Amino acid sequence: TGLSNRTCYKKDKKTFKNPSLILINIDDFKNINNLYGTDFGDKVLQILHEINNTIFEIDNHSINISVSIGVSYNQPKLLECADIALKKVKLSYTTMYQIYKDDFNTAKNLEKNLEILSRLKKALLEHRVVPYFQPIVNLNSGKIVKYEALVRLIKKDGEVLSPFYFLDIAKKAKLISKITEVMLLASLKKIREKNVYISVNIPNSNMTDIKIRDKIINILELNKDITNHLTFELLESEEMMSYKQISEFITLVKKYNCKISIDDFGSGYSNFEELLRLNINTLKIDGTLIKNIDKDKTSQIITKTILEFTKKTDIELIAEFVHSKEVAQKLQEIGIKFVQGYHFGKPAPDI
Repeated sequence: TGLSNRTCYKKDKKTFKNPSLILINIDDFKNINNLYGTDFGDKVLQILHEINNTIFEIDNHSINISVSIGVSYNQPKLLECADIALKKVKLSYTTMYQIYKDDFNTAKNLEKNLEILSRLKKALLEHRVVPYFQPIVNLNSGKIVKYEALVRLIKKDGEVLSPFYFLDIAKKAKLISKITEVMLLASLKKIREKNVYISVNIPNSNMTDIKIRDKIINILELNKDITNHLTFELLESEEMMSYKQISEFITLVKKYNCKISIDDFGSGYSNFEELLRLNINTLKIDGTLIKNIDKDKTSQIITKTILEFTKKTDIELIAEFVHSKEVAQKLQEIGIKFVQGYHFGKPAPDI
């Protein structure tokens, strides 16, 4: 083609003090070679500077070309970093170019993820994955009526890590069922010790996997004298993969007098009809609707609508992320009875 190649790049790179590199990829270039031949493709390579918004006439063929561009500068591995940026562009449906950032480094990310996974596995073996309990309060009486069990990882130095740090890794490594088991057993133990009501989050994957579901049912069978104090919280923000299987799970646990709650309501599809089919006991309004409800008229209207729905269907309603006195007062004005949030209590290792 007469164009400089990689050997030339390595030589030229040494002549620059602070080199930058722009890596250009012709999208689907392989198809051009396969369709018209490599000689035709070589001619395309000689006209890169005219690419944008140009239809090329080559050997009586009209060719419309698009490109993806990755850019790197001030990096010791200039070409590798430009290539990582280019891969980011290829994953996007809208971006044509990308400048490399340190957090694009998949090797670094992989190393970090492996470190978190190793730490999580050790924590599970050493019983350092534990529940922290956050109170749910009756606004009218001011009394705690139940608790939500929230997973935490305790590092060896005593630092407490939230699920934000490790939950995605746990899902990818298929450790989420083990975490659910740990949380369920610890919560039932606390129910037995303190005679309290506790809710535990359960991912949809745990309800649709027969082996995991059977393990959960076995745990309930061994604790059936106290399972009426237990609530399973389903995340409405998660995609409901199989209503049939989830409904079957709900039917099974309700035989043990467990209750069912939908968490983060208002963050996903918010399908009232499907909720009625699932035969739930409690709805928890998502924090995005609650956090500014003292000022946001739209949030107030939506919350009132949800409240009217729950009244008609005899479903208990809880507002989450109640972080201030003003928010709590507005919720009381609207008619919300049960609340949860830092204004009333942070998650704690004991009840």
